[in-house]
Amino acid sequence: MEYYDPYPQQGTNTTGLHTVTGNGLRIIATPSNRFPGYTWASGAVTTQGLFSFSGGYVQIRAKMPDSRSGMWAGLWFLDGGSEIDLQESGYTLGSANPNDVLAMTYHGGGSGVLVNTGVDLSAAYHTYGMEYIPGHSIKMYLDGVLKATYTQNIPTGAYEILMNLQVAGSQAARWHTVAGNSGQFELDVSEVQVYNL
Repeated sequence: MEYYDPYPQQGTNTTGLHTVTGNGLRIIATPSNRFPGYTWASGAVTTQGLFSFSGGYVQIRAKMPDSRSGMWAGLWFLDGGSEIDLQESGYTLGSANPNDVLAMTYHGGGSGVLVNTGVDLSAAYHTYGMEYIPGHSIKMYLDGVLKATYTQNIPTGAYEILMNLQVAGSQAARWHTVAGNSGQFELDVSEVQVYNL
């Protein structure tokens, strides 16, 4: 289990930095025994209370962590209706390298999309895009290529953007890689662009 560091950039630093800004954004997961029952500390960034996306196109240029060791990076949209997962790293798909797997889901209808991209998404930056037309459609892209389209039960609400790095425990072993107890991992984001309707 992991916890999100309550002191990611300033204040009382009890476990090391887990969210670093400057030249892009680095969200870092490290082993930690700071709180009983938790073995990892990590960071998260959200626009909640600051900005909401009510329709148009969002693209996030990111380099996924090495997810062979249980890292679970998430590019999510929340609170505007059913959850939208633009990418969740670390899913297993047959014999594919987990770093090659693209996992996208709209939780309001249809099924998730798992794609073996044949490309290591942790080796370089890639562009993850989502077009949201309220009440009409959700389309998801990787590097400008359409990967999923949803047209059923499309919400009309405004979404917050959440970017985080979780760590998968043994309960996820049937469908996700599982963390060991060492290492430092990071989700790197070079830019987020929002084009409103």
